[in-house]
Amino acid sequence: MLNKIIKSFGICLSILFIYNNCAYGITAASSVGATGTGCIDFSDESTCNTIECVLDRTSGIGGQNCSGYELICYRSEGSGGATISTNYYVKSCTSCPTGYTLSTTLKSVKSNYATACTVKFKNCVEVGGGTTVECPDACPSETEYTPTTLNREAICEKTATSATCKYRCQDGFYNIAPGRVLPTCASCAAHATCTDGIILCNRGTWRKNNNNVSQGTITVTCTLCPALINVTGAVMGTTAPDKQALKVTDCYIPASQRIKDASGTFNFIEDCYYSE
Repeated sequence: MLNKIIKSFGICLSILFIYNNCAYGITAASSVGATGTGCIDFSDESTCNTIECVLDRTSGIGGQNCSGYELICYRSEGSGGATISTNYYVKSCTSCPTGYTLSTTLKSVKSNYATACTVKFKNCVEVGGGTTVECPDACPSETEYTPTTLNREAICEKTATSATCKYRCQDGFYNIAPGRVLPTCASCAAHATCTDGIILCNRGTWRKNNNNVSQGTITVTCTLCPALINVTGAVMGTTAPDKQALKVTDCYIPASQRIKDASGTFNFIEDCYYSE
């Protein structure tokens, strides 16, 4: 019977600490909840007094400024129903005090503990003198990048008065038009690694930035260092591990490298740099 009486925390607050487990079974509204492949949302009355949940603080603190709220209860599960995370919960507002109203846009945050789960919940926002600031649809999250179009991704940068999308290229692409609000994303060059929209030539290559002034673009090529040919095959040149080599003369054969020719096996007494 207790399950059916206690429908929101606006009513339940006075006995919350006595019937703490009951708090875990409040039914979540259909517009809110936890979703994702391998994510289980068990916010239903049948779990009241049987499910132990802990607050997922890394998902944010949930609904704010509520006068009444419900809990979204969730966990990650593996194949065959194997539980692979603890049970967690996030608050979602169901009613607001005077001077506040339910946000027209759901807050969406990915759990850092139940990694398969993205949780949507409601906040109460100030009305009257206040202005409701919501993130654009193109970048609904303030904590993680959302894929958009043309190999870009965006994150919401929010202040008290504005919310805008900040763009970068997705992994595997890099921005060839630096300085523009919207990046132009090109596929990563050969012998390079592209993460967070930035291209870095791999060690053992030297980098050339190709500036096209008329188009306002800069493309990158990463060229393998010259090889030293010996009896057993080619010994590839390398570059310093902690910086981008910007010219072929940054390439060298390490002093520790064993080399074999017709006279025998030897190595250089110091790193041997390429010269033009």
